[in-house]
Amino acid sequence: MQGLAGFGFPVEEAVLAADAVVDLVHDGAAQIARLRDPGDPSRPSPSVAAALEHYSPGVRAAVERIIYAPGEHLARKLGLVLDGIAARRTAR
Repeated sequence: MQGLAGFGFPVEEAVLAADAVVDLVHDGAAQIARLRDPGDPSRPSPSVAAALEHYSPGVRAAVERIIYAPGEHLARKLGLVLDGIAARRTAR
């Protein structure tokens, strides 16, 4: 947070940015644990498999990419948030 403040972020925004990143990583780790079937990690969990049946083909394919590469998905999502934080810094 001090680093963000050093880049010109007001302290409250620095705390908000850091909190958003921590929340995203924590939530992503928790979701990764729920995506796969504990009895057969090569398959989606029963609740995820049931939800997939309600999605359109395009949405289903995107969600399946998350299920089978959750770490990559989390990294992409984190990159998006960090890009937004960096853009806000550049706009200052």
